[in-house]
Amino acid sequence: MLTLKTSIYAHATVVELLSSEDGSKIERALVRTFEGKEIYFKAKQFIISANALQTPRLLLNSKRHHPNGIGNQHDNVGRYYMDHNLVPSGNFVPHDPSFINRLRFYDMQGIVGASVLGKLNLSPEIMRKEGLRNFAAMLFPMPWSQSDLDAMNSVSALKLHLMFNFTRFPKNLGTHLLNIFRGRNRLFRAVYESIRYNVPILLGLGRGGWSRIANNEKKYNRLEVLALIEQSPSPDNRVTLTDEKDELGCPRIKVHYTWNPQDIASIVRAQQIMAEALVETGLGSYEPPKLPAESVKTLTGTHHMMGTTRMSDDPRDGVVDRDCRVHGVENLYIAGSATFPTGGYANPTLTNLALSIRVADKVKEALTHLSKNLQYLFILFLLKSPLFMTVLSHKIR
Repeated sequence: MLTLKTSIYAHATVVELLSSEDGSKIERALVRTFEGKEIYFKAKQFIISANALQTPRLLLNSKRHHPNGIGNQHDNVGRYYMDHNLVPSGNFVPHDPSFINRLRFYDMQGIVGASVLGKLNLSPEIMRKEGLRNFAAMLFPMPWSQSDLDAMNSVSALKLHLMFNFTRFPKNLGTHLLNIFRGRNRLFRAVYESIRYNVPILLGLGRGGWSRIANNEKKYNRLEVLALIEQSPSPDNRVTLTDEKDELGCPRIKVHYTWNPQDIASIVRAQQIMAEALVETGLGSYEPPKLPAESVKTLTGTHHMMGTTRMSDDPRDGVVDRDCRVHGVENLYIAGSATFPTGGYANPTLTNLALSIRVADKVKEALTHLSKNLQYLFILFLLKSPLFMTVLSHKIR
């Protein structure tokens, strides 16, 4: 029976993994601190769980016995980077605005401690027939008045700016303040509803509750169709090291990321199919999106970083096997969405958890077969800022 004693070392950044001379297993991890200290951790098993940017950075920087980086014998580490972008896909305008009151299914709700949101999906049959990527549309009520919409967008934009640039005013501050003044009545109403009904002041992704308020037809007359889309894996979308070093002497990374023409064509066709289906219901009309599908290249993603150490049965096609163990390295595992061979459209969290459980089972199995002497399991992961790589060390008896 395994018993664990856990030690967590914060502000301890793993900068390199050191393997045996033949490269078949990891023996130590080199850790540096901002105070200039260097520490070596020894273990029997190693797990990396540091997202799809920092994981390839560490592997590529570990070159002492792997000239191209650990797991990179076939030049796959860092490649096939993917994200889920949000694509505005037009508006659905019900003939009867009160119809919005019947769409609670598409409002984000808390169910058994989880957030649940209904979406419109393409059927598997249509996707296969048309050769389309995954595409799922969310519906968000939009105000009758353009001034109300401008005011809410300005509040959202200022909030986002202050989160990251609180020491500087935005260049278009005057426009935002004018929009807020013109839509002040709607904003005051939103604040009142937030206090009384416990709903967000601003509508949008991650903010639900509008269906708990009656008479929504007095405020909203259409639904924005916002799509979550799948990006196909491309070897040209990749993370590489640069010659520039960070404060710990590690090479900084460069990310090359774009959308190929086939993916953009898939978005266009999926929007057409979705529009036709909405109109065929006879419940309303459809307004096409103002932005072309190619705008996906500049739109903000959801930061669902995936790929870069993809899973494959053949080492020539990826970095880890189906147990998330790095090809050719017997005691190094990668847990997380960096191992995804494809991204789908849905949030990766549950799949991450499932793969982490798989890794835990495999590591437990490996440790059980080792001798009964004191063993160590070494895990490294990220805490929000990539500057702070945290080390989790398990002493196993």
